[in-house]
Amino acid sequence: MASPISSQAELARTLRELRDAGGLSLRAAADAADVSYSTVRRIERGEYQPTVELVQKLATGLGAKPAVRRRLAELAGQLADHTEPRQVLLRGGMLAQRRYRELEASAGLVRAFSLAVVPGMLQTEAYMRAVFASGGYSAEEVDGQVAQRLARRDRALSSAGATEYVQVMTEGVLRWQLVGPEAMAEQLDLIAELARGDNRVRVGVIPWSRPTAGVLPMHGFDLYDERGAVYGALNGVSYVTAPRAVADFVRMFEQVEALADFDGKAAEHAERIQGDHHRSSG
Repeated sequence: MASPISSQAELARTLRELRDAGGLSLRAAADAADVSYSTVRRIERGEYQPTVELVQKLATGLGAKPAVRRRLAELAGQLADHTEPRQVLLRGGMLAQRRYRELEASAGLVRAFSLAVVPGMLQTEAYMRAVFASGGYSAEEVDGQVAQRLARRDRALSSAGATEYVQVMTEGVLRWQLVGPEAMAEQLDLIAELARGDNRVRVGVIPWSRPTAGVLPMHGFDLYDERGAVYGALNGVSYVTAPRAVADFVRMFEQVEALADFDGKAAEHAERIQGDHHRSSG
């Protein structure tokens, strides 16, 4: 199979040649295919990956012969095979919180790995407020999001819940003072309690002194069974469903999970770091 770059180049070139052969302007070609002018322009420049359906519309509108239409559909299909289907979730908003709740409710196993922030299922209310406030939301929006996350956490910890959770974080997460020393000490107390508790959440901590044997995750992520993975950036959160991409996240989680200490040992790490926060507040 050709590379995505060569497939997209051939597709763009063929559509441009079809338009030139018909003596059509970009605007006329867009009208003939009933698509926008900017879409045709971006496809011809190789800046936009069209779906098979869109390519078929363009090819028909440009009067392509059956063999050419089949080839264009094949190229669009090749590009789709190299693309990770994803659903972009709103950045930390109420809609995202509802979507997370739906994902968790439909999953038997939710796994999370964090490099920067305490996983949501383990956060105290004060920590939650700091997380959402950092996104620039109003006090009312923060209240709503905190309420939803608290409800998710309470449901996860209840005996009635059916979902199992594995939450892994680095020691750096526990040392990052997103909130003040006293609030961080309270947060670590909750993590230690959950790590030792008899509940559906298994807590893992990777101590800073542990050699990582070349394991290098570039960002945190959540896994919902082996059906999807969520990861985020400053401008949004993506839900990835392509099996090959999800398999990469599963392999990475298995690697970081193998580095972590769980249960009582994880609680000991939290309590050790809690002591450092207490000392810094004195």
